[in-house]
Amino acid sequence: MVLVSFLFLLISKSALADPAPTPTPSLSTAAQQASVAAANAEATLDIEWEQIEDATSYEVKLTPASGGEVLKYLSSDTRLTQKLPQGTYKFQIRSRERSTGYFGPWSAETEVEVTPKAVQLISPAEGAEISEPKEKRAQVEFQWTPVLGAKEYTLRIWFDEEKNAREFKSKSAKKLLTLPAAKTYAWQVTFLTDRSVGYLAAPQIGNFKVLGKQLMKPLITEKLFPVETAPKAQVVNQLIKWRGSQASKSYKVKLARRALDETDWTQVKEVAKQEITELQFEKLKPGAYKIEVTSQSPNRVSSDPAVYEFVVKPTEAELNQAMKTAL
Repeated sequence: MVLVSFLFLLISKSALADPAPTPTPSLSTAAQQASVAAANAEATLDIEWEQIEDATSYEVKLTPASGGEVLKYLSSDTRLTQKLPQGTYKFQIRSRERSTGYFGPWSAETEVEVTPKAVQLISPAEGAEISEPKEKRAQVEFQWTPVLGAKEYTLRIWFDEEKNAREFKSKSAKKLLTLPAAKTYAWQVTFLTDRSVGYLAAPQIGNFKVLGKQLMKPLITEKLFPVETAPKAQVVNQLIKWRGSQASKSYKVKLARRALDETDWTQVKEVAKQEITELQFEKLKPGAYKIEVTSQSPNRVSSDPAVYEFVVKPTEAELNQAMKTAL
């Protein structure tokens, strides 16, 4: 069980005007709508208040609004940390005076809700990529953990700036939306309780992509040193040029090699993000080579690779040496 504490602030002694001999601690106005982070049915309540002069200890009383046992706790410090079930409580506190040994009067009742401040996002998973290769829009199902006592959820979603976020209401912990493809989205969920108290403190933000249709395969336009014209040298340089679609933002280029008497390819180089449409591979030793070029864009499905194969022929001296070695 995950337990998270939340800090309540109490007003200072100077703000108290209790004529009783023993001052009465009280919650601040800001704390009256505070919430306690909780998991499942239990939370850790962490309450802190300013010290009252001449007070030796404090007593805290929590009365469940729905009825049930009244909870009382003693503290010699100006803080109390206690686990308790989720729900609405009437909070009161009083202090014991050093000179008399007696407790002063209880503070006025203040309702406090013990409930999660933020839901946990489930789906789409963080960093998910939803693929719609042939569509301009995609259906996306949003899911999050339900909150005890929530009567309505607000799903906020945006793809450029948060100030342009759109809001969607839901009575349950899920929502199905149709969204434009080829965009990166952010989303968060807040909720409203049965007492119409909204909890907006640091809600979790999720991120995902809806990928647009697949990019076109690049067209390889120029290949220097193909099979027929490979020079008779120990090593050669191979320049390859291609043309991609306007939507392509970068290219992944892979180079693989195999010995002329083998069938298995071994990758020898990969350029993950090539932004210009040409690349030269230098000092290639004799063997068979395969180059793959794939178009990429942040919010589109990558293209199928364009493939070009070529051979760097061994020199006559190398062939003779290979024959001698084989014998």
